[in-house]
Amino acid sequence: MDNVEEIRQIIERFTRQRQEHIPKDLDAYFRYVAKTGDTVFNWSSLKYLFRKKLLHVINHFDVNSPRVDEIPHYPNVDPFNYGSLKLSLLEYLDWFKAAPFTVQRLCELLIDPHKHYSRIDKYMRALEKNLLVISTTEPATSRTENQHLFSNASIDVDMMNQRFDEVLLPPIKMAKLDDDLRTTGRLPKSVICYALQEEVEAVEKVDITDKQFGEQATGDSNTLKADYF
Repeated sequence: MDNVEEIRQIIERFTRQRQEHIPKDLDAYFRYVAKTGDTVFNWSSLKYLFRKKLLHVINHFDVNSPRVDEIPHYPNVDPFNYGSLKLSLLEYLDWFKAAPFTVQRLCELLIDPHKHYSRIDKYMRALEKNLLVISTTEPATSRTENQHLFSNASIDVDMMNQRFDEVLLPPIKMAKLDDDLRTTGRLPKSVICYALQEEVEAVEKVDITDKQFGEQATGDSNTLKADYF
């Protein structure tokens, strides 16, 4: 993105003035994120913009969608309730302290809602699927800085981040998460165990034949388990 500072100022003004109409430059910003997956800016400065974009797209889709009473019911699926699901989507969005790692797909849905969906219920459930996640992502500049800070770490940070990026919530309501996830921002222990179990098992199975490093390897394995469990 060549005009980063200009877009930053537009976003700040849009948020500060609580504007309702999204400028064309910000529509172009959503297309950029949909293409690259890079939010460029911190999530705290983008929350209001994403909230307004989500509401605008949903409301416009609803007006041009079949009536709710024409939407068929399916077994084992809760009946579609437009108002309730819209409030849930906004709640999920507000919960994030950083951009959801599905932000690229989320922007794809926001810039072209009718590309794959012609019914409001299916479209909103697609949005819900992309917001029912707990992993987050930072702007590309922040990720680069973090990689530099941990470049000398003994743990394979890239591998660990990849495992965490694969953690998805099952199709449950966010309110069912452990209370400490909401209050402290920490992952429940069960989720941490899921994400790290394979790494710990891999360390335990390493076969060290050099006696000089055998004791050190065992110590590293025990330390890793103690730190995360």
